[in-house]
Amino acid sequence: GKARVVNVSSNGAYGAGSVGIYFDAMTDTPQRKAKGVGLYGISKYGNIVFSNELAKRYGDRGIVSTALHPGSIETNLARYWPSPVMRIVKFLLLYPVECGALTSLWAGTSAETKDFNGKWLVPWARVGNMGPSKDPRIGEKLWDWIEEQRKGHY
Repeated sequence: GKARVVNVSSNGAYGAGSVGIYFDAMTDTPQRKAKGVGLYGISKYGNIVFSNELAKRYGDRGIVSTALHPGSIETNLARYWPSPVMRIVKFLLLYPVECGALTSLWAGTSAETKDFNGKWLVPWARVGNMGPSKDPRIGEKLWDWIEEQRKGHY
């Protein structure tokens, strides 16, 4: 059989793909504070990079790793937006929170997705296209950084 790893990301990753990952901003440093809200996109991009590296390293061992955008879902992410703006955005752009699980469930349970290793999935249960990173070694760099961070924690 195959084991599946579903990494939830966001379309917020699109902007960060051209920037990359600021490794110096991934721990509690002054650089982290300087990046501010841009860290959201970078973290979502990091989810995709991690997912792709996992697919590359363990795909031949029966692990299927996918990353996905769950959709524009009505969550607490916009809790500090002004109320009139939020009402308009909610009405025009956001889907109920229940819809956010659809692509994740499809990725993790459908027979159709059992060979989707390394794929980027988009609403509502479709394969999308996340363009390649400008740095082809970014997955290895992220993996090495994670390994370094977890030393002494397992």
